[in-house]
Amino acid sequence: MNYSRDPGAHLLPLDAHKGIVGLDIETTSAADLKQYGAWAYSQHPSTKVYVVSWAYAESPVAMRTVQRWYPGDVLPLELLEYIRAGGRLLAHNAGFEIAIWLNILLLRHDFPAFDLGQWRDTQALGNVVNLPQALDGLAKALGTKVKKDTAGKKLMLELAVASEPVPGVYLYPPITGAKLDRLSDYCDDDVLAMLHAFFKLQPLSPFEDRLWRLDQRVNLRGVYLDAPYAKRLQDMAERRSRQLACEAHRDSGQELEDSVAPPALKKWLIAKGVELPMVMRKGKDGKFKKTASADKRSIGEILARQDLDKAVRAVLENRLEATKATSLRKLRRVPLMAGADGRLRNALQYAAANTLRWTSSGLQIHNLPKDKLEDLSGLVDLAVANDDIEFLKLVTDRPLAALSQKLRSVIAAAPGHDLIAGDFSSVEACVLAWLAGQEDKLDFLHTYFRELGRFNRGEILTKPQDVYEFCAESIGSDSRQLGKVAELALGYQMGGIKFADTATAWGVPLAPVQASRVQRAWRATNKQIVDFWDECQDAAHAAVKEPGTSHTVGRVRFVVERDALRIKLPGGGEIFYWRPSLVMKSKTVKFYDKEDNLVEKEFEGLTLQFWTQSDSKDDMVLTDTYGGKLVENITQRVARDLLGEAMLRLDALDYPIVMDVHDSIAAEVLAGTRDVREFCEVMASPPRWATTCPINVDGYRAKRFRG
Repeated sequence: MNYSRDPGAHLLPLDAHKGIVGLDIETTSAADLKQYGAWAYSQHPSTKVYVVSWAYAESPVAMRTVQRWYPGDVLPLELLEYIRAGGRLLAHNAGFEIAIWLNILLLRHDFPAFDLGQWRDTQALGNVVNLPQALDGLAKALGTKVKKDTAGKKLMLELAVASEPVPGVYLYPPITGAKLDRLSDYCDDDVLAMLHAFFKLQPLSPFEDRLWRLDQRVNLRGVYLDAPYAKRLQDMAERRSRQLACEAHRDSGQELEDSVAPPALKKWLIAKGVELPMVMRKGKDGKFKKTASADKRSIGEILARQDLDKAVRAVLENRLEATKATSLRKLRRVPLMAGADGRLRNALQYAAANTLRWTSSGLQIHNLPKDKLEDLSGLVDLAVANDDIEFLKLVTDRPLAALSQKLRSVIAAAPGHDLIAGDFSSVEACVLAWLAGQEDKLDFLHTYFRELGRFNRGEILTKPQDVYEFCAESIGSDSRQLGKVAELALGYQMGGIKFADTATAWGVPLAPVQASRVQRAWRATNKQIVDFWDECQDAAHAAVKEPGTSHTVGRVRFVVERDALRIKLPGGGEIFYWRPSLVMKSKTVKFYDKEDNLVEKEFEGLTLQFWTQSDSKDDMVLTDTYGGKLVENITQRVARDLLGEAMLRLDALDYPIVMDVHDSIAAEVLAGTRDVREFCEVMASPPRWATTCPINVDGYRAKRFRG
């Protein structure tokens, strides 16, 4: 095997104990990266590497010139020796580079193996401090000089796409020497941008570093997808969608091709004399204006009308079911994204939410609906097993809705294995009460979890009242569902009118007056939580007014340091709000008073503003916040830290974690091995900083993921 030494090596030796190598790879493929995901993309036979750019640095001023390797070149000996010595490697969104290295550079080009612990990721470092996920946006936010290479990006996108006109035959975009040089320049710029960003970002804390390393192992392990099951769901969904289109065409008097095209449906409804509900929508200019709507909620309002035309009702009922086809379409990606062994990898995105919770990409496994079919679930399973849409139509009025409830079941245990999973019970309610010192709720939760354990062990026969029933009782209701909606929605300062919309969307129809009564009752019985909103807002304002001063509220502390408002949390972590400021603003608020009168009042006062990630995650935007929102961020971040602590404990006991979703963790074990009770006890064991926080975990063993 031939190796070459970099001719500029004498300028700055590659010291595996001091520096870091930034690395970027440009590729081309007939596989669509967004459709396949990084791992399956890297395994696709058409995928090949154009160039690997890399540079060694010990500081922003001690940085070597970017080097390049092209397929066919001799391997860069210094880089290989550096990796074998355990030297650190840096990438932005490192999962892609790791996948390309393992499946192409190592297998096809004899690059060396590495330890996952050698990698660092500027995207992860930026996520932890709530900076943009895109490299350009991150560098800009950090004040790093970055070459905004629009032409280079356009060329990169052009050269990245190959085609497959005949199965197994690939056509690649024509590339000249000049184009390859231009692409390499673009790759070099990314290496320099990430290295400069790396030296400006603070290292991960020991806890976050352990968690990120675990995340990399979990992503590399992957989670098994039941492709045949997904195919049956997809086929049944497509057949039912075709049926619905035919029915909509018939019921509309052949005027509609289907019920799911909003412009055509709205036009047809108006022609039928249907008055569409008006809603506020944000236009392209960023301004809100009223517009006629035929969305799901609006259709629900229309269907509630008693004098509705029979044909209109049939088409709208059709529409409510047909929209479920959207979520089921993602099943088409299962055979693309599953690797050669049927496993989905790189689906979890570490710290991608501003509370550092995981999100997911590709199949969006965090957003797959839970199975809430209850008694119908077994019959739907039978219909799917037999690929029988007609039987499913006998079981339920809305077959597509039933099929969408089975999406999580595509995530399964590999053959010969089981999934053991645990889910934190009402974790946000527990954490919020603990942070705010809502003692009556804390007493209830500790007692409830203790009695629930006795019930599950068979020591007592009656299941104890749960937190949602407790909430319902405290607001003067016997509806557990209302108690659940109130507990989940009202803990972060939601207004009564908005609560009406939220409750209705969650299946508990409430008029604004009724919702406002529930909201006032909830606040009256959760006084410490209400006070917590105000105290956190006051502390944040005080910290911004006097940078460097510390303001403590219960278990959290507010301070402005190095251009950020930092909320320091019980577990040692921080939440970052960049470049905070206080501005005088006025706003008009509508609410129902205690006499059920609708009041419109203008409030003026100081508003906290800060810079945060845009929706596109590639830039920073100015936004407002307030006490309830601060408390929501704090609560969700503490709940996430509890989840992270639990993942590390389970990993230490060799439970092979394959995924986490919101407040749950799943591990894949050999069939019949390990113990659900131990899994739950390990998850529920509180870290030292949260020994008084009520924590409970429900667990199960199954062949399919339930969530």
